[in-house]
Amino acid sequence: MKQKKSQALSPKQSELMQVAVAFHQAGQLDEAEQQYRKLLAVLPTNTALLSNLGTIAIQKGDLDSALKLFERSLFINPNQANTIHNCGIALKDLKRLNDALVRFDSAIALVPNYVEAHFNRSVTLYELKRLNDALVSFDDVIALNPDYADAHFNRGVVLHDLNRLDEAFEVYKYTISLMPQYFAVYFKCGLLLHELNNLQEALAYFDCAIALKPDYADAYFSRANTLCRLERLEDAIVSYDQVIVLTPEFTGAYIIRGNVLQHLKRLDEALISYDFVISMKADDAEAYCCRANVLHDLKRFDEAVISCRYALEIDPEYAEAYNNLGLTMLELGRLEEAEASFLKAIKYDPNHAKAYNGLGVISSRLGRLNSEYFKKALAISPEYNDIFSNWLFNASMSASLNPSELFAEHLLYAEQYEAPLRPYWQSHNNDKDPYRCIQIGFVSGDFCDHAIASFVEPLLIHLSQFSSLTLHAYYNRVQIDKVSLRLQGYFSFWTAVVGLSDDELAEKIRSDGIDVLIDLSGHTSHNRLLTFARKPAPIQASWMGYPGTTGLQAMDYYLADKFFLPQEPFKDQFTEKLVYLPATAPFNPHNSAPDVNALPALTNGYITFGSFNRLNKFSPEVISVWAKLMLALPTSRLILAGMPESGYDTLITWFAEHGIVHERLSFYPRSNIVEYLALHHQIDMCLDTFPYNGGTTTCHATWMGVPTLTMAGQTPASRAGASLLQQLGLDDFVSNNVNEFVNKGLSLANDLERLTEIRKVLRKRFELSAYHQPELIAKSLEQALRIMWQRWCDDLPPISLDVSDTQMNTEAALES
Repeated sequence: MKQKKSQALSPKQSELMQVAVAFHQAGQLDEAEQQYRKLLAVLPTNTALLSNLGTIAIQKGDLDSALKLFERSLFINPNQANTIHNCGIALKDLKRLNDALVRFDSAIALVPNYVEAHFNRSVTLYELKRLNDALVSFDDVIALNPDYADAHFNRGVVLHDLNRLDEAFEVYKYTISLMPQYFAVYFKCGLLLHELNNLQEALAYFDCAIALKPDYADAYFSRANTLCRLERLEDAIVSYDQVIVLTPEFTGAYIIRGNVLQHLKRLDEALISYDFVISMKADDAEAYCCRANVLHDLKRFDEAVISCRYALEIDPEYAEAYNNLGLTMLELGRLEEAEASFLKAIKYDPNHAKAYNGLGVISSRLGRLNSEYFKKALAISPEYNDIFSNWLFNASMSASLNPSELFAEHLLYAEQYEAPLRPYWQSHNNDKDPYRCIQIGFVSGDFCDHAIASFVEPLLIHLSQFSSLTLHAYYNRVQIDKVSLRLQGYFSFWTAVVGLSDDELAEKIRSDGIDVLIDLSGHTSHNRLLTFARKPAPIQASWMGYPGTTGLQAMDYYLADKFFLPQEPFKDQFTEKLVYLPATAPFNPHNSAPDVNALPALTNGYITFGSFNRLNKFSPEVISVWAKLMLALPTSRLILAGMPESGYDTLITWFAEHGIVHERLSFYPRSNIVEYLALHHQIDMCLDTFPYNGGTTTCHATWMGVPTLTMAGQTPASRAGASLLQQLGLDDFVSNNVNEFVNKGLSLANDLERLTEIRKVLRKRFELSAYHQPELIAKSLEQALRIMWQRWCDDLPPISLDVSDTQMNTEAALES
């Protein structure tokens, strides 16, 4: 076909063309198109008209029409660099990137200094993921126009993607110097600084981006994410709310907002957030999965299971949903289903650290602790110190490790998480006056309705009255309940620290001038051991929360009593020096406790054993030993109380494997404290779990006149029962091995006179013991703190201390 020539415009047509171009430049695209088409009707081969109409088609998003118009124009005159360039733009927007690249190269071949063609060529190379080529191409653009802000910005983006972050940041800053109002550059600076963990600086850049563009939803979203990293969660919610106002269809913002609310324990609000997502998008598996998390925290376990199942119906390979299902089944005591769920999570995500952690917990519950699960979890997420603490906690509950092996594992924790911090320990400038008022800090996540609070409150009542001490609380949980509010009154200073990083908390403790910092959590939930690992206070001690060493060199002392942790063999299981109080902690019986009743066996004609321990303290080994005792007493019965109903079947199966039929077992669910204590009226003797003994449950039983048969072991977790019973003079209830446990249990069960006598006097014995004298323990603690402080003032190292100088004569209670 013979190539046509572009038709020239007459003077009158030139005037009309100028009108059309004016409309075009003013953004009045419809009017411009109308004028261009009128002219094209009489000048069908005018290349300028075809090219301008193609440009309008691009502006209107009609890329196919644009391409056809450009091709018509180029057929008439193939040497139009501008039209070739615009054709490349249409092809790029159509994602025909290689064809677009050919067009940009052709335009540059015709006009080597064509800056926009070089620029769009660079952008196309970037979109083709040819990052190094794109970088060279942007350099060409800048060589042609050194002040081209967009080119500098996009060059920075390429460097950013190449992970050349320092160079990218310098380019971004130079772009801002060229164009201070360029909001997108501030946004990218914020993202880059977020990656570098320069979170405060990142936040400042996001704020600049939003100041320049107040409806910048992406900047609000990234700002919210940065606030989360800074643990400024309340502020993050405000930013997520702004994202939702600007982009109400963005379900991801609702989900993350819900996650933050869940972390803040504003569970009902979190549930509303997830439910709103589901109302907009019924097949959102993530929303159902997150919803299940909240229901789990609300202890609405059956509903949590349903939400997990919905998520898995939508996405049968959703690893996180399987993990959440496993956690809920674990809580329900349905261990086989939990195990299957965790295995499915790992099938679909082989690097799911939390699923491996869950399998480790199950192995512990089933009495076959498998350290490999925890080690695999830590290999995947070595920064997740909570998994390591969980491993240590479960290892302490198991008989799988001997004492030296267990101690070695605690030292490994310190080697992994504390050792890198030791070179940065700062000297302490606390005033070395040995007689001044000492600043005492308590760090805990359990200043709420929790067993630890019930032990510490009787002491705080007295400690808060000592003019020699000033008490500071560092509370590491969002939950505030009536117990929290009551405890606040005992402290001169109360700081909520759940939103502080370990560095920030350490700095807060240092700035508060704390002399002695006391950990009440150890390797349990809500601990801040990594703050202690930074050594923010000159003297640091662990107490109550965890039956064992922290493993930290930064922890100087561990508070206990000589019945709980005699020097031999336990001094070699602690990095801390042991400090002996009259009792490890006091126990404050509930004021609703009923009176002690007569021994039930006298009217029943058979012995009734009982246990109120948590389900996770049971194992097949524990059941096998209890079953031996029950088989030796064929008429005996066992009451198991205070556990979820879902755990009943597991225990029934374990007992059946050892010849105990379920008719001899009576189960009672969790109940209120009055009903819980009243159940002791049906029990003659409690049986203790091992190697992780009961604590609070044994104290309650003792107050109700019910002694506990325990087995003392060689690890701290297996000494809680012996500690209490020996202080009360009940050594014959303490055994050291399985045969002793069964034989002592059999002997005591056949001595109703002995059990009757004990039942009559046990509450009185308890009242005369150190356990019921918090003032005595508080005074001893004050003495211990003073000795610790004086030694530090004298530049002396920590040593083991014994301030249990008041001996309790509990035997006298037998004669009362």
